Amino acid sequence: NLPTTENEVIDLSKKDGKLQNQARKANATAMVSLTLAFTKNSLLGMIYSAESVEYPNGEAWKVVSKLMKKCKPDNFMASVELEEELAALNMGREDDPEELFEEISILKNKYSRVNIEEVKLMATVISKAPSEYASTIQNERRGLGTKFDMETLEEVMQELWKSLYAKSKEKTTTIKEMQL
Repeated sequence: NLPTTENEVIDLSKKDGKLQNQARKANATAMVSLTLAFTKNSLLGMIYSAESVEYPNGEAWKVVSKLMKKCKPDNFMASVELEEELAALNMGREDDPEELFEEISILKNKYSRVNIEEVKLMATVISKAPSEYASTIQNERRGLGTKFDMETLEEVMQELWKSLYAKSKEKTTTIKEMQL
C-alpha cells in the first residue's frame, strides 16, 4: 500500500514501512515511465489528473485506471466499437491479405475483453476478400470441413495472392528502382 502522502516519513525498520517504501518507489518509477511514454496531450492529461496535494507527482494506479477505461471500454460498448471497426475493414483487389489479417490481429488485441468468435472473424475476412478468392476459399473449406480455421484461411489467401499478384508487384518495384 502506498503511504498517505508522497513525502510521508516511513519507519523502514518495520515490515509495513519497507513495503510502503517499495510501493512509493514503484509508483514513482511507473509515473516517470508513463509520462515518458505518453506523447499526446490527451494522454498527458491523464498524468495531470492523477496529481494531488498528497501526491504532487501523481499516483500511477489512477493513470492506469483511466487508461484501461479509454483503451478497454466495457464489454457492451467495446462490442459496438468492434463491430464498427470490423465493418470498416477492406481489402482491395491486389492488396496483400497479410495486411487484413494484421488489422484483425490488432483488433483482437484491442478488444481482448470481448468474446470474438473465430467464425465471425472468418466471415468478416471472407466478406472483405475480393471475388477472386471466393472459389479457392470455398474449395478449401469443403475439403477441410471443421478443420478449416483462421490460420488456414490466411494461408489459402496468402498463397493465392502470391500466385496472382506478388510477381507483378515485384516487377513494378524493380522497374521503379531501375528508373531511379
